Amino acid sequence: MRYQGSKKKFMKEIAPILEKHIDENTNFYDLFGGGMNVVSAINCKYEKIANEFNFYVYSMWKHIQKNVIMYGIERCMDGLPNIVSETTYYNAKNAYLNNDTSVFPAYLIGFIGSACSYGGGWFNGYARFNPNKNEDHIKEAWNGIKKQVIEWKGGINNTNFIYGSYENVMIDDEHPQILYCDIPYEATKKYENDFDHKAFWEWAEKMAKKGHYVYVSEYTAPSTWDCLWEKVKKDGMGTTKEGNKQKIKTEKIFIYHGKIY
Repeated sequence: MRYQGSKKKFMKEIAPILEKHIDENTNFYDLFGGGMNVVSAINCKYEKIANEFNFYVYSMWKHIQKNVIMYGIERCMDGLPNIVSETTYYNAKNAYLNNDTSVFPAYLIGFIGSACSYGGGWFNGYARFNPNKNEDHIKEAWNGIKKQVIEWKGGINNTNFIYGSYENVMIDDEHPQILYCDIPYEATKKYENDFDHKAFWEWAEKMAKKGHYVYVSEYTAPSTWDCLWEKVKKDGMGTTKEGNKQKIKTEKIFIYHGKIY
């Protein structure tokens, strides 16, 4: 799924890192699920937990999962249109701003607000058809989500979608668990809500000291965290352009210093 900060293009490299310590006692927790590009690509014999703070995006994934259970995987996108006009887009945005689900149900607001927006940013502007490249971003997003669901490792039905903040997720402390955190990056374009980075790093350190395998995607991290993996990329949201040139960023995964990964 096209989503702000998506790791889809890196999954061939990231997945083996995150799967390394999965065993019969391990669950995989994607604590900032978003477009679910990470959790859908992870092989895990046991439960995968996908947490999402945006209620509307969470509702979209629950709707898709319900479709698969009720009607089969080929009908996973029932109720989600592959054609969305600009008028419909902004009507859905107004419904979101007014917390009104009488016309646009929560799952539809979730789809329009993310998949139908420029760059996958939450209501970041209508993703118009690009005649120069013959690109229909909305149809591509719709088809991309369907393909993602069909190829979901272990099947989407075996993923437990939950809604809320990362620190409220119940982590099984009896055995080391895999905790992946693709947090809103500091000093970059904001997501739907403000994010307390200091509180997050304190929480992540506490989880690592409990014995969990905590992986954090960011550009930078506190000095007590080491870079395990990195990859150069171009800025995709146009938020750090200097003149006509896009800034090059280095995507990184950090682990807590001193823990064996």
